[in-house]
Amino acid sequence: MGSSKKEPAGFCTIRKSMREESIDTLQATAIDSVNQKSIDSNTTPSIDITCEKAEKVEILIAERDDFDLKPIYIQLMRQRPFHGFPHEQPMDHINMFEELVWFIFSEVPEDNHFCKLFPYTLAGDATHWFKKLPPISHYLE
Repeated sequence: MGSSKKEPAGFCTIRKSMREESIDTLQATAIDSVNQKSIDSNTTPSIDITCEKAEKVEILIAERDDFDLKPIYIQLMRQRPFHGFPHEQPMDHINMFEELVWFIFSEVPEDNHFCKLFPYTLAGDATHWFKKLPPISHYLE
């Protein structure tokens, strides 16, 4: 059974805002309060960071059952669950999850460790979203 650490895929793109500056034509002396030019030469223009397109999410379901899913592992996973709230960062959650799994399994963790433990890191709307995804099975060799 081979294992490898994979680089996480990027889910967000960073792009400069393409909004036009607004001009208020109803008032002769109107000042654009939304898109004012900075008089400070040290400030950079604001950058709009958005997720234009999330890449396809692929769910792996482990076909192997050759390790014990100990209650302490589940408790560790549930310490800081991801709910899907607007202020939560999905990539931060995944990075924290990977670090926990790497810590638990001091040897190189197999994909099935990640697959078995990941659902325990979710809560609320994130759990409902995850359960609605169609399962995709991959045989681990």
